[in-house]
Amino acid sequence: MAVEYLGNWKGPRGVQGKRGARGLPGVNAVENDAAVAAYLAAEDSASGRELARRVGQVALSTADFGAEPDSGIDATPAIQAAIDAAGPGKSVILAPGNYAIGGRLRLRNVTQLHGYGATLTRTQYAGLPTEGLMVVNWDEGDYTTTGYNGHSDIGVYGITFDFAGDTIEHAGNTVTFNHARNITVRDCTFRRGRGYHDLELNSTDGALIDNCTFAGFVETAGLPGKEAIQIDVAQYGDDDSGAKDGTMAKNITVRKCTFTSYGELPGAPTGVGSHARDGGKQYEGITITDCVFTGGTGRAVDGWYWSKSSVTGNTVSGYTQGIRLVDSHDSAVNGNQISSVVSQGVSLGTNSTGVAVVGNTISDCAAGVFIGDGGRGNTVSGNTTVRTSSYAAIVEGADETLISGNTFRSPGYPAGAFGAVRITSNASTSTSWGTSVTANKVITHGAGTEVSAGVSVVSDAQETWVFGNDFRGLAQATTGPVNTTSNRT
Repeated sequence: MAVEYLGNWKGPRGVQGKRGARGLPGVNAVENDAAVAAYLAAEDSASGRELARRVGQVALSTADFGAEPDSGIDATPAIQAAIDAAGPGKSVILAPGNYAIGGRLRLRNVTQLHGYGATLTRTQYAGLPTEGLMVVNWDEGDYTTTGYNGHSDIGVYGITFDFAGDTIEHAGNTVTFNHARNITVRDCTFRRGRGYHDLELNSTDGALIDNCTFAGFVETAGLPGKEAIQIDVAQYGDDDSGAKDGTMAKNITVRKCTFTSYGELPGAPTGVGSHARDGGKQYEGITITDCVFTGGTGRAVDGWYWSKSSVTGNTVSGYTQGIRLVDSHDSAVNGNQISSVVSQGVSLGTNSTGVAVVGNTISDCAAGVFIGDGGRGNTVSGNTTVRTSSYAAIVEGADETLISGNTFRSPGYPAGAFGAVRITSNASTSTSWGTSVTANKVITHGAGTEVSAGVSVVSDAQETWVFGNDFRGLAQATTGPVNTTSNRT
């Protein structure tokens, strides 16, 4: 049996140990993967035969099914044959090298696909549909699977997925999971996506996307602003990806991933996001943490309809907008480093409630934090903004917003026409009611001329309270109808 790469495989009791019942015959220890491969190659030794027997119990090599890396031959049938033969509970091992993929790979229940050093490259071939999917988890012709009852408990490790979006015309998702549970994608690279998404988690309960890189993306006509990772609902289309029953994805974690450009290709317009739902349902338990977003043209995170979710500890630079949550509830945007985005660092869009924006550092943006129309009970606390060209914080048509304990450094830089905080009405119907601005510190860039006021309130905003802030050095502490007390000026 040929197994060129074994990852971190261990036998039932481990392959290391003293000679005897717990070890391998004739071997005192197997120290690493290279040693494993050497023993497997020594077919005339007792150690080689025993180790091959143990490996065969838990893993299959695609090489044994005819997959030839670096040959240019379509490896889809061979890899699929290995996946089908593995059955539940076995791993499928891809040897290092570049595999041409001209069809669609289908992952099965309780299958682990390992490919450290392996690249799957999309190729153009006769019969490819206009919108091609590269890797999926459903059976051909499945229009009936509902809920989270599709192929599940799947792991994908160490593979580079190259959709070749700048050399082939067909748009599509690179990897898609529908109606699934317990998905892990770790140490993978997705590059040169085209049109749709690198990774779609649709109607999936429980997914960990860990230490992956999403690099380079080609936008196509009629498909603007697409996400590298889309969190989605089983709702649209007539393809064979299970029932369109409105099942929402939930409990998704994206951790320690990088979103960036690839050569001359920019990153995907949006890093992680969602934009559709079934009725009034929410995506619950979404966590985006410790990721790096750079090189995209839209938003790093664009979460629509998220609840009980968090965006924490990420680094964002170079997007049009940093982090946006829309119609999202009881969630947190905490501890992120956001710089050099065109508009707002953090935006809470229409009807967001109970969201805490805490401990972020936002610099060199048009505005720091924006709280939008219909919001209620949101908190902006302990943040630092630096060199916002307009206001450091804006409340527009939202109620019961608390802005406390922030440091606003050089707001209105360098023009000097803006204040630190603006409380205003929505352009259509909503006014802002019950805003509290307390214990904030405003630091001017120079002589104070670049800050028009600490807090600016339009005439129709109601019940605005401004107290206990440090407005020293500003030309005006407040403007407009406010209740003020105990501010330092």
